[in-house]
Amino acid sequence: MHRFFACDTVRSVFYTPPMDTLHTPRAKGSPSTAALFAPAQRSFNIRTVYSAGSGKENEDRLIAAGNSFAVVDGASSLDGTLYDGHTGAWNAACCVSAALERGFALQDEPSLTGIMQRANAYLARQMASYGIDTSAPQDRLRLWSASAAALRLTENSAQWAQIGDCRVMFIDTSGRWHMPARNYDHDRLTMIRWKQLSRAGVRDIRAALHDQIVSVRRSMNRTFGVLNGEPEMSRFLQYGEMSLDGIAHILLFTDGLSLPEAAPEYGTSFGDLARAYLTRGLEGLHRHIHALQSQDPDCRMFPRFKCHDDVAAVALTMQQAGT
Repeated sequence: MHRFFACDTVRSVFYTPPMDTLHTPRAKGSPSTAALFAPAQRSFNIRTVYSAGSGKENEDRLIAAGNSFAVVDGASSLDGTLYDGHTGAWNAACCVSAALERGFALQDEPSLTGIMQRANAYLARQMASYGIDTSAPQDRLRLWSASAAALRLTENSAQWAQIGDCRVMFIDTSGRWHMPARNYDHDRLTMIRWKQLSRAGVRDIRAALHDQIVSVRRSMNRTFGVLNGEPEMSRFLQYGEMSLDGIAHILLFTDGLSLPEAAPEYGTSFGDLARAYLTRGLEGLHRHIHALQSQDPDCRMFPRFKCHDDVAAVALTMQQAGT
């Protein structure tokens, strides 16, 4: 069962190693508190934001399962086909999140990379049931695709895996931030061109950029990675492990939590994002982003595909046990 959180929910969890973890039953989507006490163990306060954007459906997903977390961002199929009334992005997000949650529960799959690969294979099988062939060149624009980031806490470290434009950020006790995965902004050139067309007064910028958008989509698992059923995704799957010593916060988020950028040629301002989070908190950061976007409903000041993107985000803040 998916665990989807309403916007601005909060829960506190005292983490113990998985073998000792106790679970507190709760209603789906509701805030909860689970006290898992163990002397000298690390503990985290967990906050989540799960919010629909301007689209008809929320195509992001958020999973919190014990000591494992994930965010997923579905990308719409460019041919616009609906499957049982839902977009390819919605279906991709559902398939990937379901597979990730199953993977988190399995005892025979210890690696996050293996769980991601299983999710990709499951997505391929689901698309095949709708007649979409992941190996057929003519079907590439029909593929359901998604970005994802996953995190698993151990006693002394955080294992992470990431593909596409979902992010993992670590912030230490001095406020310094670190993104362990290499950042490749596959939409950067599109957004630069968007800004140029906006300044030129073009009214329907997205239509004017159709060929550019198609070109980028055809580059999936060629120049950047996504989960879309293609085995080539393995070449773009990034993963690692980070010591928790000195870590104060861990953020896991879809690109809907990105600060709007008026100058896309300079890239994404993750430093500004980290500082805004430390100043405002997760919910305050989300409200700040939403307010900035609302000042630019036509996406001309801040180049982007829609006024408000869906958001799925998790913030883990180190706490002292018993506080």
